[in-house]
Amino acid sequence: MIPFVIHEQAFTQPSIIKLTTPNDYQIDFESTLANQTLAKLLSVL
Repeated sequence: MIPFVIHEQAFTQPSIIKLTTPNDYQIDFESTLANQTLAKLLSVL
């Protein structure tokens, strides 16, 4: 299991979710795409 830090920015439309991996690589994506993006990201890792 790879730990992720998830930062969700409130009060933005659409809201942006920022993932930070342990090696400080950051990925930003819209929360509306969160499920698809996370599935793709985890399948790649």
